[in-house]
Order: sequence, then C-alpha cells, then structure tokens
Amino acid sequence: MIAKIITLTFLIWGCVAGAAHGVLAEETAHQIKLAEVFQLAKSSDWQTREQAFSRLRDALNRCPGSSPECGKIKFELISLLKKESQYLAASGRVSEDYTEYYAELIDAVAKTGDDRAINVLMMPDVLTTGHIAIDGLAAFGDKAVTNVISQFFQSQVDTEKTSLILVVDSMLWNGKLKEPANIQKAEATLFNAIKDGEPFVRLNAVRGLAFFTDDPGAKQAIVEAASSDPYVIKNDGAETYPVRAEATKFLRKE
Repeated sequence: MIAKIITLTFLIWGCVAGAAHGVLAEETAHQIKLAEVFQLAKSSDWQTREQAFSRLRDALNRCPGSSPECGKIKFELISLLKKESQYLAASGRVSEDYTEYYAELIDAVAKTGDDRAINVLMMPDVLTTGHIAIDGLAAFGDKAVTNVISQFFQSQVDTEKTSLILVVDSMLWNGKLKEPANIQKAEATLFNAIKDGEPFVRLNAVRGLAFFTDDPGAKQAIVEAASSDPYVIKNDGAETYPVRAEATKFLRKE
C-alpha cells in the first residue's frame, strides 16, 4: 500500500513538474518571439516595420494591462512612432499604404494611455495628422497641458499651432482638465491665441473660449471676434468672414 502511495506521489509530482516545464518553455519561446519583433521594428524597411507593428499591437491586446511585458510593448510602439515620424519628415511624399499604416500606428500609441507617449504625440509630423493624434494627446489632460501650452508659444508653424489649440479645446470640452490652475492656463492661452496672426488659430481659440462664457472677459473676446476679426475669403465678389461667423454662432447659442 505504501509503495502504491509513493508511486502515485511521484506520478503526481512528475505531472506537475512536466506542466511547469511546459509553461516555462512556452514563456521562453514567447519572450524570444517578442525580442524578434522588437528587432524587426528597428528595420530600415518600412514594410518590415509595419509587420512588426501588427504583431506588437496583437501582443498588446493579449497581455495583462499592468504587466512589465505590456510596458515593454507600449515602449516599442511609442519608439516606432517616433521612428516613423522621422522617416516621414525625411521622405516627404509617401504611398497611400504607408499613410494608412502611419495613421493606425498613431491610433495605437494614443490608446496606450502611457505617459511616455505624450512627447511623441506632440511631434509636428504626428500632431498635425488630424483628430486621432489631437484627441489622443488631449486625453492625457493635466499631465500634458503644460507641455502643449509651452509648445504653442514656442512654435512658429501655423498648422502646428492650430493643432495645439485644438488639443486645448478638446481637453476643455471633454473634461480632461481637472486642476483649476491648468484650466486657468488653458484660458490664458486662448486669450493669446484669439489675437494670433493665423486665422485658424483664432477660429479655434473662439471655440475654446466659448467654454468660458460665464467669464465676462472670454465673452467680450468672442464679441470682438464676431464684429471685427479681419480674416476674409473673397469669392466672385462675395465676402465671408469665417472667424466672425464662428464667434457669432457661439453668441447665438447663449
């Protein structure tokens, strides 16, 4: 009887050890595959990098959110977006396939919620691509607003400045700013932006200041834009004033 118990015990431990060895082997193989993907993401060929991106995105969707492995994958995605931004700046014109890949990569990085993504999403060739980057950056709210405002005041590029004001607008209207000091910073920036030389910066500043219509100063700035903003579009003898029209729209909503 004792011999049978000993034999059964060894069998059980053998099964447990075999299972543990199988799990360890599987984890090791998985780590090796990830290391290979990380290396592919550094390729000089963008199509190879695109393949790496697809595998990284799939791996991120499968891993537990707070695990170290997830952190590594997020870092690689963020690094890849930085590389693609530099590649795009150097290449100029790119194919439609590349543009689609680039947009998907921006979306994936924006959705990581990783603070390390903030500076990459603020890179001009990322930020000026449209609402995915703008809303993704805005989602960081208080963590990003100081950097966004600082970059707005430093930038000399109209499209970049417009995108940065759109980020501030999105932060306000979507409730991403919780700290009163940051809300005040945002308002002060918009007061500056509504006087900017670029009309689309002013137009989006109007939209942002409309968030503060309980503030007499903000309302007065919108009233002045509605009556005297100089930006005019002339077409076949007709004149339209887009910034004035935007300001008037918000005043009518009150």
